Amino acid sequence: MLSVCSRISDTYGPHRCIRKISALVCFHSALLCLYHLATTPVVIISGYPWSRNPVSFCALDGGLNNVLDFLIEKDKHHPEEDIFVARIVLWEEERFHCPICGQKCKKYDRMNNVKRWRSLDLSKNKFYIESETPRCICPEHGVLVQQIPWAFPDSDYTKAFDMRAAYAAAVMPINTVSKEYRIKWGTVTNCVKRVQGDSAAVILPLRKLKKIAIDETSYKMGYKYITVVQDLETSEIIWAHDGHGDEVLRLFFESLTQEQLDGIEYVVADGARWITRQVENYCKNAMRCVDPFHVVSWTTETLDYVRKRLSDDTKKNGSHF
Repeated sequence: MLSVCSRISDTYGPHRCIRKISALVCFHSALLCLYHLATTPVVIISGYPWSRNPVSFCALDGGLNNVLDFLIEKDKHHPEEDIFVARIVLWEEERFHCPICGQKCKKYDRMNNVKRWRSLDLSKNKFYIESETPRCICPEHGVLVQQIPWAFPDSDYTKAFDMRAAYAAAVMPINTVSKEYRIKWGTVTNCVKRVQGDSAAVILPLRKLKKIAIDETSYKMGYKYITVVQDLETSEIIWAHDGHGDEVLRLFFESLTQEQLDGIEYVVADGARWITRQVENYCKNAMRCVDPFHVVSWTTETLDYVRKRLSDDTKKNGSHF
């Protein structure tokens, strides 16, 4: 090592010697890290971002009996790419739980199908978790495939993947998310639906609302309506329901706590009277506002009406502008 340092000093001078030696040490450390990763594979299994232990690192030679094997295979859809597969077995306390109610059930049969769930990529390679999916019999819901701790029911992806894709879909176009995560457009939509169905009932009661916007829109050629509520501070859609009117909007306000209702300061919407009635009934401290879009739209319609009326009157009287 001393001979290498002396050569660097003679070649580049004393001032650049320190930087060259530092770069050499960093390169040597990086080689040691790569060697360690190559000889000791690591499995990353992620859960909810808000869980107590969101990410657990399980070394295959660390004595953990839930990790059976770690494989490197060829992707059947892209033979030129390699995929990583972690074979694991469920802990005893995780086995035979109902996927709907979550209670511990009895084993139904010995049929243990093997399934793979795609998780977040390791570097540039796809990563899969493989495990058996035994069936259980629930006294309330009957025979079902047992609950999988790292995946939503009937999903081919882990919870971490679903939630990462759903978050990306909220800030990027779907076609960009599809290319980034190498999945189809429909898969992105399914990821969003699974995350919404699992987290909507948890996130809404914990959200502090100050400024919200309410609007209804029609679809199916105007035969069906949907009511949407948006948090103006985060630009997120926090609630949506089929239909419109007093009964539909009442469901949203009744899902909030009294503290949340008292904390709402501004409610932006169009001039619908049913929105005004519900806001006055539930949000005593809120100021009812009209959104700029409808103000400009109403003003433009009024100007068009006045212009057409003046034009018709002028033509009748035989005068010109």
